[in-house]
Amino acid sequence: MKPSPAIQFLIRTKFRITSRAAANRVIVTEISRYERIAESLNDTQRAQSYHVAEMMGVDENMRDWSFNQILDHNILVNRNLTDVLRELAGGIPINRVIDPKKDVMPSDNPPETILEDFMASVEDYEKVVAEFAKLRGTKPRPHSVFGDLDAHGWHCMFGLHLQIHRKQAQAVVRLASTSS
Repeated sequence: MKPSPAIQFLIRTKFRITSRAAANRVIVTEISRYERIAESLNDTQRAQSYHVAEMMGVDENMRDWSFNQILDHNILVNRNLTDVLRELAGGIPINRVIDPKKDVMPSDNPPETILEDFMASVEDYEKVVAEFAKLRGTKPRPHSVFGDLDAHGWHCMFGLHLQIHRKQAQAVVRLASTSS
C-alpha cells in the first residue's frame, strides 16, 4: 500500500532535515532493537510465520513472515541499498534492474546463520557509507514509493526500512508470546 502524498512529502522532508549523524544513529539503534528481539525468541519462534495486522510499509504479501524471513528480506534490501549508495556517491553503476515486488522476497526457509548474515549486511553497508564524504546533492535515483532520492535520502531510507520491519518483528514477538 502506497502512503498518501502527504506522508510521502513528510518523509522526504524528514530526510532533508535529518543529518547524516542522525541517520547513522537510527541504524545503530534499530540494529540493537533487532538483537533484543532475536534474543526474546527461541529458534522455533524465529522460524514460525505469523500473520501480522496491516501496518504502514508492510505490503499484504509481507504480512505472513517469520522473524527469520524479515531478516532475510532486510538482507536483500540492505544489499540493494549498498549498491545504490555505491552508484550515487561513488559513480559505480548498478548493472541490474531491481523489482521491489520480487527481488526482495525472502526464502521460505532462511539459513540458521540468518541473524549473523543480517548483521554482516548492515556492517557492509556501514563500511560503504563511510567511504563517501558526500551523500547530499548526488544525482538522484527514483525510489518506488518516495520518488527521486539522492544518496543521503537513500541513507535515511536504510534506517526507515529497518524501523518498518522492526515494528513488524515486534508484532511477531507479540503473536509468538500469545501462541505459546
